[in-house]
This record gives sequence, C-alpha cells and structure tokens, in this order.
Amino acid sequence: MNVVIFDLDDTLFDRWGQLDETYRNLPNIKPFPETKEVLLAPGFKKVLVSRGDPAIQNKKVEVLGIKNFFDDIFVCSTLGEKKELFERIAKKYKAKKGEVFIVGDRIDSEIRYGNMLGFVTILLKHGKYKDLKPKDEFEVPTFTIQNLRQVVDICKP
Repeated sequence: MNVVIFDLDDTLFDRWGQLDETYRNLPNIKPFPETKEVLLAPGFKKVLVSRGDPAIQNKKVEVLGIKNFFDDIFVCSTLGEKKELFERIAKKYKAKKGEVFIVGDRIDSEIRYGNMLGFVTILLKHGKYKDLKPKDEFEVPTFTIQNLRQVVDICKP
C-alpha cells in the first residue's frame, strides 16, 4: 500500500499567511480548503512529519482538526531528523521506494531527503519557500503541484 508522508506548515495550511513569529493567531488557524478532502481520500496510509516545537506543532494539528486523519504523526526538532523519520516510516509500513510519497513545500528538506532515499517527491509550490531554486538534482521534485488536491491522483494505487 502507498504511504504518503505530509509536511504540515505551508503544505496542509497557510502557515506564513496565518501565523507570525508570536503564534498569537494559533487558535484561529484553518487548513487549506482541500486538506481534509485529501486526508480523507482512501487507498493510502497518511503520515505527518513536521519540524518544530512539539507543543506548538501538536497544537496546530489539534486546532486544524486533522489529527485523526493520520496513521502516524511525528514531530522532530531538526530538518536532518526528517530524513531519518522518512526511512523509519518506510520500514514500518514495509513500503518499497515507489510506494512512498513525500509531500512538502521545501525543496531543501522534504524534497531533498525524499529524493536521497529514492522516494517519489511532490512539491506544493506555496508559502515562504516557494521560490527556492534547486541547488542540485536532489532538490528537483518528481512532481510539482499548485493545489493539494492533486496529491490524490498522483498517489492513488
């Protein structure tokens, strides 16, 4: 079965459009209109991997109302830990390389690490990092999308 690993900020909700550095607006954040539809789509395992303060990241998941849509949720403190988590998740679900999809907004982390591991990578061009240019082949996504809804067609078995 396909395993889709989602990033949180600027992938499932508009982090930079809804929150500043103080997180004052955290109780009022909303997911992208298509987020829940995508997370409810049948046919693949859904895992969330996010970097940041665990209390804040878990609060975002709670306020967005998306916790129960995931088979697993992981919060790490460094970008490098994301790569290790991607590997562990693939092993846990016994997924082959072509069955693991990484969905994120940053070519310098989610896309880079997914490509380094041989997974299918999907870049959502949104938010603060949407204009980053690839430094090498590892930062070139398999797919580039403008709307999260496109994930369902790419990842369906």
